[in-house]
Amino acid sequence: MKRLNRFLALLICAVMCIPLFPAVNAEEKVIYVRDGGLGNGSEPNSPTDSLADAFKKLGTDGGTIVICGAYSLKESLKPAKHTGKVTVTSVYGGVDYRATVKAKITVTANIYLAGPTELRELNIIASLTSGATNLYPYRSIQMNGNELIIGDGITSTLANGCKTHVSIVAGSGYQRLTISSGEWQRVRGNDSAGSSRAPSSVLLTVNGGIFHEKLMLAGQKTPYYCNVDATINGGTFLGGIYLCVFSKDSDTYNGNASVTVNGGEVYGDIGVASRRIGKFNGTYTLKINGGSFERVTYLDGSKHLSGNMVSTLEYGESVNAEAPLTGTLTFTNALREGADPFAFYHNGLYYLTSTGGTSIGLACTANISDLGGAQKTTIFTCPDGYQNAWSPEIHHFTDEEVGAGNGGWYLFLGLANMNDPNAGETSASKQREYVLKCLDGDYLLGRWGHPVTGEVNKPQLVAFEGGTNYNDLFCAGMSIMRIDGKVYMTFVSEVGRGTSGFHQTINITT
Repeated sequence: MKRLNRFLALLICAVMCIPLFPAVNAEEKVIYVRDGGLGNGSEPNSPTDSLADAFKKLGTDGGTIVICGAYSLKESLKPAKHTGKVTVTSVYGGVDYRATVKAKITVTANIYLAGPTELRELNIIASLTSGATNLYPYRSIQMNGNELIIGDGITSTLANGCKTHVSIVAGSGYQRLTISSGEWQRVRGNDSAGSSRAPSSVLLTVNGGIFHEKLMLAGQKTPYYCNVDATINGGTFLGGIYLCVFSKDSDTYNGNASVTVNGGEVYGDIGVASRRIGKFNGTYTLKINGGSFERVTYLDGSKHLSGNMVSTLEYGESVNAEAPLTGTLTFTNALREGADPFAFYHNGLYYLTSTGGTSIGLACTANISDLGGAQKTTIFTCPDGYQNAWSPEIHHFTDEEVGAGNGGWYLFLGLANMNDPNAGETSASKQREYVLKCLDGDYLLGRWGHPVTGEVNKPQLVAFEGGTNYNDLFCAGMSIMRIDGKVYMTFVSEVGRGTSGFHQTINITT
């Protein structure tokens, strides 16, 4: 019995001596990096000053790169090809260099992956280069078909006036992307230009993080066959979740997509397309098992899209799609950038548009409190030769008001036709009022075009009849009012441009 007790005591002692944390693999390659480093990177007190050099020192088998201080990525990172995974972190060997020496990566250039890579426990700062005037640089991590894991502990910050966080763009081939933390601007599960020349597939898992623009599961252009398998377990999606974000009718998606939502908070749409344009062939299955959906505007399939795609919506056992809306909402009026804002409410949704320069965007939210940060969908882009897309307003007219078959939603905006030789020398002197009609009924994020011909993205010049010839004068800022059942149009014009008596006028017509 004594011998048994002695054996048990030795066994317990041995178990208690097992380390709680695994020891660092002595054979693992580790390189330390920070600005001003003068060493070979083998020790924290002998770091290299080049991330590219760190990848080179690890070689093809991979290893760990430790950001052990402040590091600035000023030039595009294009490491040599590696087959082993490279982990980039600021926590290693029991030391958190973010806490001890304020370790961080300041990004002012693109990162091009050359093998499987994991980022975890990093402070990432998106910044502008000295003297930069573009506040929206859209720096990105280009996966180039390599696996990328964004692990836990990523924090993202904007600095020096930069307005965009780092983006992630997958590439062609077999894409494997996992995101668990951080803030990201744009995320594309495929390449941005649709340059893939072979079938591809996307395996995307999102466990957390904040996404400031649309999460694009496939990409913007997918001319070749592409399958998508996406699982959303968490995260905040401020611009919605889409299979594809197309810009013209000739864009095409071919493939089978499966999207499973188990958690997270989504603002805007969950659907096949961000606009009802392009051609979609294959299948799309959306399964909702959980998450926060009080800010969702549409669950949109392929019904209104061209092509042969079959879309299916499924709900998990714990989801009641018919549950009534409950609760209260308290908010403070939100301010956002944009001149000439125009907001309205229709069919349970809130819309906001504003002057856009060369295009007009429309934000749509389920809650008025979200209008301050809602992403806009581009509904009009200036054709060649046009500019100054000013003061847009969207109004609905009945058949009784505009004639049988003409009722619907109309977008009024000012435009300058720079190809008009009879409208003065400057863009302001060429400014006239134009109108487009929503070609997709009540779906205001869809196609807009010529009210008569139906040509997409084609504006029609507003023609005035009788009185002052405003067809040849500056005209902008058109709005609509109704008094005693009659429709009136107001607009801004001017008198005496280029003279000391120059002034603007507010006008009204029927």
